[in-house]
Amino acid sequence: MNQYLKQSSQLENKIEQKLITFSNLASKIEEELFQNPTPSLNNISSSEELFKKVSEEIDHLLKELREVNDKMKEFINDENNHSLITSSTVYQYDQHLTIYNNCKKEYRTIKQRVSNKKNRNDLLYLSDEDVENNENDSLLGLNNRFGSDIQRMRDANTRMQNLITQGQYSKATLEEQMEMFKSFDHVLNGMKARFPAIDGLLTRIQQKNRRDMIILAFVIAACIITLLLLTIAP
Repeated sequence: MNQYLKQSSQLENKIEQKLITFSNLASKIEEELFQNPTPSLNNISSSEELFKKVSEEIDHLLKELREVNDKMKEFINDENNHSLITSSTVYQYDQHLTIYNNCKKEYRTIKQRVSNKKNRNDLLYLSDEDVENNENDSLLGLNNRFGSDIQRMRDANTRMQNLITQGQYSKATLEEQMEMFKSFDHVLNGMKARFPAIDGLLTRIQQKNRRDMIILAFVIAACIITLLLLTIAP
């Protein structure tokens, strides 16, 4: 069982490092799409190539971590190993399973975020092509008479697309900050899983702080009541 716990911890560390790189690449791709919202459909940037490579590596690591967690579960459920299983062992397994699910969720969120951004840009790019084709074909005869109106419509469409792109970029920035906080939470959960004593110590400290706050509240209340009685007394 200790061997499985060790393997799980090592894989979690690798996945967390890859997720940080993955998130940074996602932000870089979004920035590139913001700066150049209509890239060539056949042109794939180095960031996108590296993003795809890291994605494949994370898929492989998540698969390995799931297999190790499955082995831990089989070990715990095996009747022949009941004498070797303690509450601490079960707790550590639960923590590793939670970390796996959190990493998988974060990975899918980042991947979907980039996919949505690229799809949005593709739609905007295709919309521009449609507008251009319509101007060259069906609206060609109207350009001489209503040229200024068509130009205003095109300008309004361009401004709207820019506003949508800026909004998407701001959203991506906020999501990146949220992912950073989640990564800190993963690290803390990892420490708790590897060092259950730390988790117990933190729990006892929190309980002591709550007791101290209650005692302090009673002392303050007693002092206030005493001062009121002294003030009211003749």
